[in-house]
Amino acid sequence: MVHVAKKETVAGIPNFWLIFTKNSLVHTQKGEIQPHDVPILRHLTDIRVNRSEKYIGYTMEFYFTPKEWFTNNVLVVKHVQTYLHKIFYNNVYILSPHKIKIIFVRTGCEIHWNGGKNVIETVEGP
Repeated sequence: MVHVAKKETVAGIPNFWLIFTKNSLVHTQKGEIQPHDVPILRHLTDIRVNRSEKYIGYTMEFYFTPKEWFTNNVLVVKHVQTYLHKIFYNNVYILSPHKIKIIFVRTGCEIHWNGGKNVIETVEGP
């Protein structure tokens, strides 16, 4: 009788999205991945981008293994392109009939953190 060792199945490349975000142009507003982000990004399993047909922009969906840091399985960030019709010049807002500046407005979903796991919460002392 021959016994075959059971191989462990790995779903994807371990820590793929952590390595990807560290080595790409995908960074936080502070400019780079923060040390407190690393354990959370170890639970990131997928990133999906969906272009919108209703507005100029897209949504990014970040999929996580369930329930380690927050109760959300998916965090969604919406990016909408908009135009400014005014500029601030010489301490005065100047209105223009032309679209003079393009900006992206980014809106994130609410994160439902598990107790004691909120890494972005500021705790004030007495």
